[in-house]
Amino acid sequence: MTPDLVLTTPALEQEYPRIWSTVHSESIPSSPEMEKGGFWVRSIAYLIDKTVLSIVGLLFLLASRIAQGGGVLSLKNFFTTIILTYCANLIFGAAYFTYFYGYTGQTIGKMVCGLKVVSADGGLIGYRRAFLRWIGYNISFYVFFLGFLWIAFDSNKQGWHDKIAGTFVLKV
Repeated sequence: MTPDLVLTTPALEQEYPRIWSTVHSESIPSSPEMEKGGFWVRSIAYLIDKTVLSIVGLLFLLASRIAQGGGVLSLKNFFTTIILTYCANLIFGAAYFTYFYGYTGQTIGKMVCGLKVVSADGGLIGYRRAFLRWIGYNISFYVFFLGFLWIAFDSNKQGWHDKIAGTFVLKV
């Protein structure tokens, strides 16, 4: 399968010389000879991203409370607010991770931690693969975080979401 969007060779060579040297050499594409992002640095990046998403979720919750007139919530309004906030967070989370990974390969957390999500050939992963990776995030999360813990023990430092989407997280 080819990636949706691949960096051109000159851009790859100039901006990411370590990725370029891997792609340009005769190495096996599925295991780049790059320094991969490990469990702890990726965990920090993910916590930064979740903080950003939590702030947005809190703003949405505040806006919905203001729209309801404030005051004490009835049980019906409480559950409606919780469900709407959860759905808004789910949609915004999907959009956030899909957009940033598809467009630049880096979320805010990954930028801060110096990490980048790439395909096996070192290029950008595109929006379809980024969305697939987000679905893998949810699978990793809902199965007792095992998909995330997998990163610590995998030789390529891939979580289940990386394996599902065919991606790697590299230090840049």
